[in-house]
Amino acid sequence: MAKTPADFVFFWKPDQPYGWAGQWYPSPFTARVTLHDDEERDVFFPTAEHWMMAQKALLFGDKDIFERIAGPPLVSGASTSPNQSEGAGPRRSKRSRPSKTASASPAQASPKKHRAPSPKEVKALGRKVKNFDEATWVRERTRIVLEGTLHKFRQNPDLRRELLATGEKEMVEASPLDRVWGIGMGEKKALETCGSAEGREAWGLNLLGRALGEAREVLRAEFRDEGEGEGEGEGEGIDGGGVATETLRSG
Repeated sequence: MAKTPADFVFFWKPDQPYGWAGQWYPSPFTARVTLHDDEERDVFFPTAEHWMMAQKALLFGDKDIFERIAGPPLVSGASTSPNQSEGAGPRRSKRSRPSKTASASPAQASPKKHRAPSPKEVKALGRKVKNFDEATWVRERTRIVLEGTLHKFRQNPDLRRELLATGEKEMVEASPLDRVWGIGMGEKKALETCGSAEGREAWGLNLLGRALGEAREVLRAEFRDEGEGEGEGEGEGIDGGGVATETLRSG
């Protein structure tokens, strides 16, 4: 099927157009997670990358890596973000649900004093997760990234409006370095190949782009009353540590 560049939103790095779409873009949110001893904890995540790698650590039972990413438990009081507001939504897995501290608008929670690792540091920690099993990761990574994407956009209304304003355009992580979460080529080359099915066959899996598209549909239904799902924005690009809906970057 023939398409034009106007049918796509290309993103990669956080400081580029549409940078908000990527995993490394500052987009704080809180969520309640279930640890392996069935303890529940409200955790503050500065970016979706922090969420992904923390969940990866939980998946394989690496408590040390999880603690290094998540930091100390939240305490009630100050607001973590002026934008946080978690909406109702579809069923979530037992390992994650909106934090009670994130249900207010703004959220009434803040992390104890803790220097959160950067997205780059978090990615490196994710590569050190013990007991990693590729087949298990492939099976679970889509769910993990989609859940994190929904938390991110539910609790950051400005970013949610940006995503919904892309209408039905295909979200594409135009990263020349990643053929799993992205397409394995930059925006310039993507523009040269996006017009035909044959050209797009050379693209990578674009799992982050696909996760964003799936999340957009969920959010459009959830926030219809806000009138946020009617926009037809135009596309461009971002980066960082992108993720997607079918497979998570194993490091």
